[in-house]
Amino acid sequence: MLKQRVVAIDDGFFPTYYKYFKGSTVLAAIVYDLSEKNVEAIAISDVSIDGLDATNKAISLVKLLNINVPIILDGVTYAGFNIVDPHKLFSETSCPVIVFFRHQLSIDRIRRALVKHFHDYELRLSVIERVLEWRAKIYTWWGIYEYTPVGLSENTALSILRKSQIYSPEPEPLRVAGMLASKVSRTLISRGVHAL
Repeated sequence: MLKQRVVAIDDGFFPTYYKYFKGSTVLAAIVYDLSEKNVEAIAISDVSIDGLDATNKAISLVKLLNINVPIILDGVTYAGFNIVDPHKLFSETSCPVIVFFRHQLSIDRIRRALVKHFHDYELRLSVIERVLEWRAKIYTWWGIYEYTPVGLSENTALSILRKSQIYSPEPEPLRVAGMLASKVSRTLISRGVHAL
């Protein structure tokens, strides 16, 4: 059987007192084989809470994995309001990107939160608005969800997402990457590591 792989990237747990640049959490990238339904490779990095390093960290992880396959992101906000820019991720790695949204987003609420807490809100907001502008819908057994394809067609991205939604609307590679990142981050915190 021909392998169909994707890279999924998700972040780990962090306590609320880490907010506003007071710590870091884990950023995990996995290579997931959709045909065999297993993890083939893992790369982990730190990422600062509410910082602006998530895009570069994601790029480094993908390059470390040394594979050219589609990337699935869990939205664009990671580690609080850190941002992964899918367009820069695509241009730097040549890997197409699918941004999957588990929840409906209100751009007005996001804008208010960013303006209130971040002096560089325009930079963060511009990435979010660009991604939300090109959202498409995916209709599933669990409801209607949204995604934004970057560097690939809506239909190709839709096909990948459908193959990825094995047990729930959340793409299985993202679920596994999230579980891994959460477990590692919680283990580090329990051992007194407050910044990676």
